[in-house]
Amino acid sequence: RLEFTNMPGELLPTGGSTMSVPYGPGRPEELDLELSCLLWFYWVPPDPDADEEPPEGKLFVASGTHRIPEAAQPVRGRVGCAGTQESEVILDGSILGPIRFTPGAENQENGQCLLKGLRFSMEPPDDYEFVPGTWFGQDSDAEETWCALQHLADAPVAFGSFRALPLPPLVVRALTGCCASHVEGMEAVIDGGDSCRFGEDGCLSLTRQRKGGSFAMHFSGLPSCLLPDGSSEMTLGYGPKEPALVQIDIECLVWVYWTPPDDEEGEDEAEEETEEPQLPEGMIWIAADKEHVPEDARPVLGTLVCAGAVNPRMKLDGRTLGPFRVRPTSRESGGEGSKCLLSKLQFDFQAPAGYEYREKEVSPLLERCCSLGGCELLRVAQCPVAIGSFRELPHPNPMLLRLCTTCCGSGWPGASIEVDRARARPLEARDGFSAGCRFRMPARPREERDDLRESAICVAGVPVHLLPDRVAEHSVKCGPLVESENHKVDIACLLWVYWVPPEDEDEMGVEFDDSDPAPATGMLFIATDPHQVPEEAEPVQGLLKCPGAEMEEIVLDGKSIGPFSISRKKAGPAHSEDDGETDSADLPPQETCLLANLTFEVEAPPNYEYDPKDPTPMAERIQELGGCELERLSSCPQVVGVFRSVPRPPMEIGLKTSCCGRCFPGASIAVGGETMRSFGEDGCIQFRRRRNGGVLDFAIEGVPEQFLSEGSSRKSLAYEAFAPERVDIDVFCTVWVYELPPEEEEPDEDEEFPEPMDSIIFLAVDRALIPDEAKPVRGVLRCPGAVAEETALDGASMGPFRIEAALGRSGADAECLLGALSLSLEAPEDFVFRAKDPSPLKERIEEVGGCELERLMACPIAMGFFSPTPRPPLQLRLRTSCCG
Repeated sequence: RLEFTNMPGELLPTGGSTMSVPYGPGRPEELDLELSCLLWFYWVPPDPDADEEPPEGKLFVASGTHRIPEAAQPVRGRVGCAGTQESEVILDGSILGPIRFTPGAENQENGQCLLKGLRFSMEPPDDYEFVPGTWFGQDSDAEETWCALQHLADAPVAFGSFRALPLPPLVVRALTGCCASHVEGMEAVIDGGDSCRFGEDGCLSLTRQRKGGSFAMHFSGLPSCLLPDGSSEMTLGYGPKEPALVQIDIECLVWVYWTPPDDEEGEDEAEEETEEPQLPEGMIWIAADKEHVPEDARPVLGTLVCAGAVNPRMKLDGRTLGPFRVRPTSRESGGEGSKCLLSKLQFDFQAPAGYEYREKEVSPLLERCCSLGGCELLRVAQCPVAIGSFRELPHPNPMLLRLCTTCCGSGWPGASIEVDRARARPLEARDGFSAGCRFRMPARPREERDDLRESAICVAGVPVHLLPDRVAEHSVKCGPLVESENHKVDIACLLWVYWVPPEDEDEMGVEFDDSDPAPATGMLFIATDPHQVPEEAEPVQGLLKCPGAEMEEIVLDGKSIGPFSISRKKAGPAHSEDDGETDSADLPPQETCLLANLTFEVEAPPNYEYDPKDPTPMAERIQELGGCELERLSSCPQVVGVFRSVPRPPMEIGLKTSCCGRCFPGASIAVGGETMRSFGEDGCIQFRRRRNGGVLDFAIEGVPEQFLSEGSSRKSLAYEAFAPERVDIDVFCTVWVYELPPEEEEPDEDEEFPEPMDSIIFLAVDRALIPDEAKPVRGVLRCPGAVAEETALDGASMGPFRIEAALGRSGADAECLLGALSLSLEAPEDFVFRAKDPSPLKERIEEVGGCELERLMACPIAMGFFSPTPRPPLQLRLRTSCCG
């Protein structure tokens, strides 16, 4: 039993790797085994996930199945082999093999390997091409005994490849739905990257992947409402076998509407008012982008006729603007070069009440298609086209409406009026009436002209608070039009009078200035719009005078800032039975506005004086510009006078000692933690007052706190604009009187009975300088000229005892009370009080002058002594008892 290795078993006679060989006596000594020439042909498709481009699948020849991969696929083609009986083998693509090659008689004799001459002609799969390779046996320099079959047993050998053909691009083509015209110039952003533009053929080429994918596209250049699903965003998916052309149909959608005439299209008045003016027109439009439809667009009633469309007659119901879809029939969708379907549009509109339809002689859509060619939808998508108009019908007795101010009867520039949502046409200035004063009301439906009805009037461009009832909408009754009807709307001349105080000084720093401060100014204003009155505005008292007005004097009570009404005087008896007087609005405009006559007699607020402007700014402007001042005042309040603050005297703060009223040397005042200024020689410092008074928080520096009121250097002073004139801060003179016993000393050895020492009597003004061993004394403290000239010393307290000069005894020339201070004390037993004479206080004042209080703050002073009473000597007599 033989088992063969390192060779394909399929080549053995048994078709396997093992075989049994009998042997024995009489058997041949050699056994020839003939290996069959069997080959397998296949190819391995490229990996779909590989990045190789173009992908390529290798063609292989194998001599056994043990090394053929699972992904191997059969091939179709022809394999030629010279020297074999078959000479050519056909591969039908159904199996991989085996394909047997049998050598011919000639090849068996020369012993050459017949596989060296293999020739390949393969049929590639779809989307592939055959790329022949070099058969390794053709270029072999091996010996004649070289056998390809033996080498193929080691590993299959490649003899060529199937290479994928280049993929055609994915072409996106955009065509209009009305005439299948190419959409040129539309842009598309692919996958959020670069922008691509559709060419003249309406196509856009995109490179696609072999395994399929998708493109996220964002279109621009055409309204999104015309694109599929009405969106400019589109995701285009494709597979490996998808067609290379994708078509995008641009919907043919149109919006039909009309816009009422604008105010700028005002009527051109004829020379005579009885002549019919040039009537305005409202244009009828067709658009292909809903974003182009304005807000004031109105739907129309009628029919759209389009021969060749799927729906040749489209009803316009007068309720919707669109869109209306125009699609050609299969016969009319002739593709590029055919005339656009929109050029065939015809219009049959029913005019709104009070208007007539005016059709254009030649449709602008047809005219442009004939002159320019191409697709009209693309042009309409860029800009709407006017296809006709609705012109107002003339009215035999047009209605006039007057919009006049009550101060002079002038109109209001820029004002507009709507009657039942239709614009009223302003008439030009004439017969003393200014522009914006008279309006021709729009034509009314003929079926309503003979009936009593109410029309809604809406005034725009005029401040609402100046209109009747402070609303912009009003109603008027329109009766049978036998004669012209006139209506009026009054613009009230309402004034607000107020003044604005100067800016608050609370945030300003304290000013030390002896000069007079600049007076603060508050402005007196007049306004016609309450929204322009600031929050800090305050009313004034006085009179508002306006000669020629219905009320020539208006009282300003100081509680209200307005409004105050100014109107012209009424004209007296009327010419009708219904009215007793003619309203001021029925009067013709006067040459000069009443506001030119305004004067103000007002009372100035406390601490202010009034300075009026003469002439008033309104009179100056009216003289220079003319017209009505009310409209100019509505844009900005006007200053008509000034309140100037009355000069305020500075506030004085004095720092004086209570003993003599002198300034305390070296003292200063600090505000905000910083030393601002020292007190002068007169002990005073001046502050600039705030207009409305205030509170001054300050600190006294350079004076011990115990000498100040409440024992604190920090003070808070409330003041008004003119009071108080002066505030004095006292440096209190408080004294302590005490005995300082002598220090005990050891007596001398020679002195049997030592003499006692004197105790010193001190006067101090600072408790901190009194030693601990000090003792109180008993007696009387005398200070002539003080409020309390005698103060009892009870022997229990050392002080403090306040020394305060009586009225009239203080000032820079007054002598310090401490110079006259004296003590009369009760000495302890065996002691006697001995005062210093003259007093050391008096001596220093006579020598140095000034106030003694500051010197005592530095050091107490001795005022006298407690001295021991002198002891008489002890006499000793020695006498005899007999005679003495």
